[in-house]
Amino acid sequence: MTAPDTYRVFLSAVTRELGSYRKEVARVLRRKEIEVREQEHFRQGPATLLERLQAYIEQCDAVILLIGERCGAFPTEEHVAALGTVPVFESYRRSTGQARASYTQWEMLLAKQYGKRTYVFLSAPGFTVPLFIAS
Repeated sequence: MTAPDTYRVFLSAVTRELGSYRKEVARVLRRKEIEVREQEHFRQGPATLLERLQAYIEQCDAVILLIGERCGAFPTEEHVAALGTVPVFESYRRSTGQARASYTQWEMLLAKQYGKRTYVFLSAPGFTVPLFIAS
């Protein structure tokens, strides 16, 4: 009998706003023996961060997005160009009128591009991170 495949999850959140919550969700998922990837697991290498996100999200089973008020940092135009044409990004640009997307927005776009199960958790209006758990 062979062991079951590992279930892979990418966990997304803007670090300065919801980083402590992301760590807690990751901890709980890992206790359930789920493989979790998040920002801290990406190593510098020849690929851009967007290319590394694309590669991991393409191989994962699901993406969990913790969404608050902030959108996070933006990749450079050169890093976006390194991905080539991403139809869901082009659709996002046309429908919103936005010329770019943050890394956190890219994580959602790439999940949609690859048809991944996507779980979105929104913070309540006016939510602030309590000081005792802020990163």
